[in-house]
Amino acid sequence: MSKSKSDFLCQRRIFLHQQMLEKRLQAVILFSPANISYLVGFNSRDALFLFTNKEGFYITDSRYTDEVKLAIGHSFEVIKATDSLLKTAANFIRRLRLKKVGFEERYATFWQVSCLKKEIAGKIDLVPFSGIIESARQLKSPYELKKIKRAVSITKRALETISTKILAGRTELDIAWELEGLLFNYGATGIAFPIIVASGRNSSLPHHQTGRRVINKNDLVLIDVGAEYEGYKSDLTRMFFLGRIKPLVKKIVTVVKEAQQEVIRRIKPGVLISDLEQQSRNFISAQGYADGIRHSLGHGVGLEIHEGPKIGHNQNTRLQAGMVITVEPGIYLSGRFGVRIEDMVWVSERGAQIL
Repeated sequence: MSKSKSDFLCQRRIFLHQQMLEKRLQAVILFSPANISYLVGFNSRDALFLFTNKEGFYITDSRYTDEVKLAIGHSFEVIKATDSLLKTAANFIRRLRLKKVGFEERYATFWQVSCLKKEIAGKIDLVPFSGIIESARQLKSPYELKKIKRAVSITKRALETISTKILAGRTELDIAWELEGLLFNYGATGIAFPIIVASGRNSSLPHHQTGRRVINKNDLVLIDVGAEYEGYKSDLTRMFFLGRIKPLVKKIVTVVKEAQQEVIRRIKPGVLISDLEQQSRNFISAQGYADGIRHSLGHGVGLEIHEGPKIGHNQNTRLQAGMVITVEPGIYLSGRFGVRIEDMVWVSERGAQIL
């Protein structure tokens, strides 16, 4: 584990400890894989994490214990659950005589919380504790930014390669399958989300489920794809054209590109997020395509493909240096076609840097 990574992880744990003190919590139990990953520096899955004022317990089953020990060393105690993860966590809460414990109400189901209380079988105050780690995750460290840049680089290379292989006669699924292979060939450790390949009229559906439609001559093809690299995600959308491009398609592509460029020029620390969304909507509406707007302008990306900050009209928060967001305006004409162009942007002290 490099010194820089250790420093970042240490800072995160200090931050969490401070938040616990402010809320007078003896411990917090984390359910979110992304939040656990953020604290331990390992791509967590099938685990709970119990963090007290003095120590941390990574609770998982025998499939992962050896792997986790190698990844995180002696930073935390790795606990092999002999029963369910919840029962094991409850045993530790009882053993440590904890009476006030924070839990992530956004990720723990009602059933899980009920089981936890039942297993503890004593007086305990479970306090909602969501949003705090997620807020900290919005500001990416240099260590995180390096991984995100790598994920973006892999995705761009794969898109460049696939651009020569989008041919009439191939199906959407065929293209998606080959593109997924390219991501792994170029260094991805996973895919960020199911690849969207939307051809012809399917492109009018913003989150089309890639299917068996055969791509035709003169089709346009929308591809939305992201790589995962050591837990961190990328998210890019590109348009591809076969044969002749119709004048209306050309016009809408130009509008979407210019809308994106206008927004990116305005990105810098301190800018109100809702103003960016409004800027994009106003620009597209002024061209006569207000009815073609079907989604918000963008979102944060990191350990999760959709995380804070959300780039929407009702987001009354301001951009901060260190945020990584998508800018993805789109225009969709129902039953005809759609156009979306998506890039990832790092908010630096000097303004926007396209990754």
